[in-house]
Amino acid sequence: MYQSSKIDWKKTLNNTDQYSVFRELLGYTPDLTKRYISPFREDKTPGCRFIWKDDILCLVENTKYKNRLYWNIFHTFMELKNCSFVEAVRLINKKEFSKTTITRQPVYKTRPEIKFTYSEFPKNNLFFLDNEILNKENIYYVKDYWIGNQGDWKKNGLNTKDNICIAYFFPNTNHVKLYFPYSKTNKWYSNCSTEDIFGFSQLSKFGDGLIITKSQKDRITLKYLFGVKEEVIALQNEGCLIPDNIIDNLKLRFKKISLLFDNDEEGIRQSEKLSELYGFEQIKIQGSYKDPYAFYTNFLNIY
Repeated sequence: MYQSSKIDWKKTLNNTDQYSVFRELLGYTPDLTKRYISPFREDKTPGCRFIWKDDILCLVENTKYKNRLYWNIFHTFMELKNCSFVEAVRLINKKEFSKTTITRQPVYKTRPEIKFTYSEFPKNNLFFLDNEILNKENIYYVKDYWIGNQGDWKKNGLNTKDNICIAYFFPNTNHVKLYFPYSKTNKWYSNCSTEDIFGFSQLSKFGDGLIITKSQKDRITLKYLFGVKEEVIALQNEGCLIPDNIIDNLKLRFKKISLLFDNDEEGIRQSEKLSELYGFEQIKIQGSYKDPYAFYTNFLNIY
């Protein structure tokens, strides 16, 4: 990582509460379940997140900044304090962000666990599909859910008239994304990573065309309601940077890959960014419809 005979950065890392360093630099304690505005860019769209990578807490940019995606405490200190690596380590040691003096322990070092129970979807549901198809796609109508870690679980009752929850489940990783379609505050709660891609495990070994969209709801709309001939996968959101190993995998398997994101300023901007980064074509929705789901529901005049 670094070459220095004068300073032991690994010892500093092992003896430091990394959450406290980021709190000192950014003004908040990192939460692994939330997205944040980049401290390095003028763009005010929340697109950064925090992860643990090889026991190092890192700020992850959605696209490379100064040729870097992962920013640990040293990188971030150097950039924001305009100092060298050696100076960053010495400053961190001087401020004594010691693990023995933590005043606010992080709630989770790893992603919180999510459990849920479910029942059948109503006939008139958001997806216009029957329960068998939705469950086959690992989409469930949630009765109760629990969020916690190490046995500390919080139970939440749902599915009153105006408070329903839908679970998107990834059986390979046991990760869950909870969707609250009628919430006016927070529509999502998730322990997923960028490698949890909707529909990826269902793809053919090789194919002619692939569409990448930004949500499971849009993927389901394209696959079942529009019946597109291309195969379809969906990211966790349109701000996700697709891992390089998955990009390489998809390029080997599909002759043509296209992006279909929201027809708004953010969706167009992210589509153009990923198109330039990966060389994918862009599909733009005609008219003023925001996304494939909005196009479908407005066309049918249902919702």
